[in-house]
Amino acid sequence: MGLMEHYLAHITLKSPAIIPRRRSARGYVGVKDSIPGSTLGGAVLSSLRRHNKIDTKEAEELVKSGGIISSPAFPREKNKLYYPSHPFIWKCKQPGCRRYVTTIEKVLNLLETGSELSRDIIPLACDEGHRSPEKQQKPLPASTLLHGGRTDKDMDECRELEFVESVRFVSVPVSRHRASAIVGALYYYEALPTGLEYWAIVSVRESIVSEGSYEIRIGRGVSKGFGKADLKFKKINLERLQNKLTQKSGNLVLYTLSPAVFRDEDKVIDLRSYMGSAGKHSAGLLRIKSVYGVSERVGGWDLMRNSQWRLDNASSPGSLVVAELEEGGEDCAYGLISLGLQGMSLDFGEARLVGLNMMLPAKIVLGDVLAS
Repeated sequence: MGLMEHYLAHITLKSPAIIPRRRSARGYVGVKDSIPGSTLGGAVLSSLRRHNKIDTKEAEELVKSGGIISSPAFPREKNKLYYPSHPFIWKCKQPGCRRYVTTIEKVLNLLETGSELSRDIIPLACDEGHRSPEKQQKPLPASTLLHGGRTDKDMDECRELEFVESVRFVSVPVSRHRASAIVGALYYYEALPTGLEYWAIVSVRESIVSEGSYEIRIGRGVSKGFGKADLKFKKINLERLQNKLTQKSGNLVLYTLSPAVFRDEDKVIDLRSYMGSAGKHSAGLLRIKSVYGVSERVGGWDLMRNSQWRLDNASSPGSLVVAELEEGGEDCAYGLISLGLQGMSLDFGEARLVGLNMMLPAKIVLGDVLAS
């Protein structure tokens, strides 16, 4: 894999982008709250190839070796990062309330001490006494995920917080022989509107990219003008992350920023495996004990093999992973940071998937350290 460089990516849509929830016989239906990591990583790779930063052979080698890795891209607004919601946050359904309720601090204290969770961690009412909380799964600011309450947007505009207000398009194919519309052939697209902003963690092999702006095309329909975006890279300050991570051996709660999959053979993570990509000594073992999250199906298209891949029963971003850390100190901290910024590469049959299990200590994520 070689030495890796880690960037905080800032994506701004310059044209509507088709990031669909599903495909129908008549087009693409729904839009996602986040952009899949495989979609963003593929867009970066295509941009590098299109602008002759790398040739075809280098692109293939980057894909095979896991030389470019991306987390999903989550919403960003006014320099504020939004993170995937953890399983212990709810939103009041009472009209006009819009308060978020969370028990995450209590949950973290219990899990870090090895205690079991009980039913009283599920709130019966919001702070106003309304007994109508419902599970929240949309991305939210770190302060809301940690303390609840209302977001700035809720308070300023007094309306439901919605990141994704899709725009719809109708496409009519034209017959090459008659130069007129084909009867009955209407296709419908839902797309993310122009102007939306996202952030992601992108790790790339050393000397491939640098800080600055890039033009990418992301999602479906790029040949029709969809998915134009401006991408800005800023290097992540690894020293700042390390200074915030004074980790000792024992129980540790991690916060996932990408889909997580833990088969039996993946439940012991040797942090020494990141030594080659981090360029610094890394040590420690991470033994996965339990996962709290929402199950989801993830998938995509493997351009190298021209085939579809799909992964069932993955844990969604925002899941909490309880693990036991053996060893501690500075060497272990580098391994944990590399795990959070690169994730793991896992083999599923002939497919090798990268960017899974990207997870940082929960207090790093909820402390909004990445935004600082």
